[in-house]
Amino acid sequence: MTHLTNADGIVYSASSDGSIKKSSWVSEENHTYAFRAQLKLTGAPISISIGSNKVLYVLQNNNKVAAIDSESFALIKEFEFKDFEAQALSFASSTGELWVGDKKGLIHILDSGDFSQKALIEKKHNHSISVMAQSKDGKLVASGDSYRYIYIFNAETKEEVNCFPYHTSKIIGLEFN
Repeated sequence: MTHLTNADGIVYSASSDGSIKKSSWVSEENHTYAFRAQLKLTGAPISISIGSNKVLYVLQNNNKVAAIDSESFALIKEFEFKDFEAQALSFASSTGELWVGDKKGLIHILDSGDFSQKALIEKKHNHSISVMAQSKDGKLVASGDSYRYIYIFNAETKEEVNCFPYHTSKIIGLEFN
């Protein structure tokens, strides 16, 4: 397993062979899950994010993003990025946008329906973006890079609200609490 995310009692797991699985609680007392569905993608997942629009977004190592309906667990569409090399993504639920970090350190803000670019955040990261995450309320988006910096942005205004430059190496995980 390479990635794991959850929403509304459903757990989505991704493995390096391109398999995405959906599981749900059977018993909270026993902490057991039941397998519900599986989907095989064309590339290996490198980043996943569940949207408030009930869509699971999966960034793959072939520079494609897959949009999967979380209820039917069917592939809605697959989109290939042509103008940049995508490295990480996060869904900003307050705006309904998909934030995608690239190898050059740019953040592309996309329409989550047709993947058209709505905005671009430049001149923050000087290195490849390694991970992205949204806050629980979807109003903030964090991005970490392969060098050591974390930036926090307001999802609506796209303005930087904080920077954490004090790490000693690559950022590999982000979590809001």
